[in-house]
Amino acid sequence: MDGTHTIHRRAARSNRIVMPYTREFFSTDEVETAWREDVDATFAQATLQKTADAKYVTTNKLGEHSEHMGFLLAELQSLARQHPGASW
Repeated sequence: MDGTHTIHRRAARSNRIVMPYTREFFSTDEVETAWREDVDATFAQATLQKTADAKYVTTNKLGEHSEHMGFLLAELQSLARQHPGASW
């Protein structure tokens, strides 16, 4: 059930990279709590270690963005302004 050493190593690496970014997605309600329990059970079954929670929790889903979002929005807005009426 645990897979090969290579698969386990790749899953562990993916976990270290991705999981710190998921705290914002699942943090408060019953559905989010159940998701975390499912993930924890899956990690336990796969013998993967949970990563430490990130010290910084983004609040993008509340509409509060860091200064980094401004650069991204400016880029997207300039493209839309250069091609009015375009659709992707």
